[in-house]
Amino acid sequence: MKIALFVGQIYIYTQREIIRGIYEQCRMHNDELHLFSFYVSNDEKFDLGEYEYIRRMDLSVFDGFILYASAFYNPYIRSQLVNKLKSTDKPCVSIDSFDKDFINITSCNEEAMEELVEHLVSDHNVKKINFVGGPTDSIDAQYRLNACIKVLWRHGLELGRERIYHGNYYVDSGYKAYDYFRKNNLMDADAFVCVNDQSAMGVFYRLKEDGYMIPRDYILTGFDHIPQASYNEPSITSVERFEGRIGFTAYELLSRGYGDTVKITPRLAKGTSCCPDCPVDNYKREEFLRECIKMSMDNSRYAGYVSDCSADFMAYRSSDEMYKMLPDYQKKFNIPIMSIILDDNEKKKELDIPYHYDIEADEAGSRTIRRDDVYQNSGEGNLYVYSSLHYGDTYFGYMITTNYFAATENELYHMFINNISNMYESARKYNNQEDYISRLKDLSYYDPLTKLYNRLGFFNKAEIDFENAKKSNRETYIIFADMDRLKVINDTMGHKMGDEYIVDFANILSSSAEKGDIVMRFGGDEFVVFGMAASTDEVKDKINRIQEKIRAFNEKGKYSPYILGVSMGYTIIAPDTKKSLFSFIEAADSKMYKVKKDKKDKRSGKDRRSGRDRRVSDRRGINGPLNLT
Repeated sequence: MKIALFVGQIYIYTQREIIRGIYEQCRMHNDELHLFSFYVSNDEKFDLGEYEYIRRMDLSVFDGFILYASAFYNPYIRSQLVNKLKSTDKPCVSIDSFDKDFINITSCNEEAMEELVEHLVSDHNVKKINFVGGPTDSIDAQYRLNACIKVLWRHGLELGRERIYHGNYYVDSGYKAYDYFRKNNLMDADAFVCVNDQSAMGVFYRLKEDGYMIPRDYILTGFDHIPQASYNEPSITSVERFEGRIGFTAYELLSRGYGDTVKITPRLAKGTSCCPDCPVDNYKREEFLRECIKMSMDNSRYAGYVSDCSADFMAYRSSDEMYKMLPDYQKKFNIPIMSIILDDNEKKKELDIPYHYDIEADEAGSRTIRRDDVYQNSGEGNLYVYSSLHYGDTYFGYMITTNYFAATENELYHMFINNISNMYESARKYNNQEDYISRLKDLSYYDPLTKLYNRLGFFNKAEIDFENAKKSNRETYIIFADMDRLKVINDTMGHKMGDEYIVDFANILSSSAEKGDIVMRFGGDEFVVFGMAASTDEVKDKINRIQEKIRAFNEKGKYSPYILGVSMGYTIIAPDTKKSLFSFIEAADSKMYKVKKDKKDKRSGKDRRSGRDRRVSDRRGINGPLNLT
């Protein structure tokens, strides 16, 4: 069986224990477990980017789904995922979030919170509570808050809005909640009731910093009964939810493919944070402390890896550089098999896998696969953890690890993924910057009308070729071209037609250029061609070919009654010259001017010989076609 499991915040203890319960059953029955992880933030764009890989997935390949919907705090994302799962018409088990179309498991969190608050009020005479809540869009957090309000109301007590702090499920939420209550002069409470144990630990540390004693000054409670809280001194009163059993039951229900709602009844786990005489298992506490020391050392080592890879990845300008370094970091994190799948266009039927590395086989490679073949290399009893690669809502693809349960145990793994995502974003910005610079270069190097080099672009390129030609003892040439009577076209046919007049000649000039020639619009109606020359005859032949193309163009009659005409001059440059390239452009310009003057003189002589015809034409207001050749 191929199972897809969807969980948010996978490194939180309760989520991890549910995952572990499901994974153990999958291994026992040789079923594949595909874990789709999801991390949330307060940024809507981040959440959309985080969910994008799930949105694009073809989920029909799975035999069934397990959804821990309450861990998806964003209501829009949660509804999108639920609708996507329903569209597959495959069985789905929902944990702690009832849906009539799914098989449901509930751990009765609301009832458990009622029992805990009832214990505080009835057994410890608590009258006034400061409540440290979870995210406002978390279904489970709302259930626990409602349970507290319900019990207080039943005893004629009230939980004022000012005594409710909405945070998250982490230790920092407890810190911030405590500071909120102290700032608002709300420290006259009897107890701090927290939505979970992690936030309770945050409150505990702040109380301790200010010199308060638990439970002498305040009663403190949490929820979930995580080891960090239950083996704390004092131990935190909490609720044990039996997450492993929840995971085991979810697997069993999915295997059957049907079932009524199953309730996993939690138990109140009293601690010395409210009941000083509660027994403490010192052996288990010492065992846990030893494990914490080892974990702390591991975290310190992994934090160094994360810091190192962050510095390395951000220094890269391309993803190929990162792929060369990734195997070293994969070995440091001890990830057996890791793959990166890029998905830059969801319309593409194929996906790129630029990185795939198997530590045991020491095999690295890249390939392209069909979009619906992503799961084809899976195997029985394996755990596959999927993680989105994105920066905000800019989505790159996703990463898959094989049989790496540590991905659920430490947030440092998520930071490692973030470093990879940040590298892709850095490369994307660098490429965009290069494109932008290239576009700016085009604007600064090329004439916008003709798309030929302008002066800056021409001299930037031609000066290099000019010097190389001199070093290799090769002659070069300059052709200077000036269009005849552009003003006549502008005055009689309009400036738009005058621009076309310029562009048409520019196209003829560029189409006549040979490999290595550099063509420039020198300014207005003046053009320059620079290239390598074997002889004077070769340059003359080039000019004749240009004139022949002009004659062929004029046969089409685009500018009738006028024709396109150009005067050209050239100069040959010896390789031992000491003069500048610009001086030879001036020399070619002078020769061009002589050609243009000779043409004008010829026209003037013809006009004197046929003056009567010309005067008749002028009286009619018709200039007649220009003989510019």
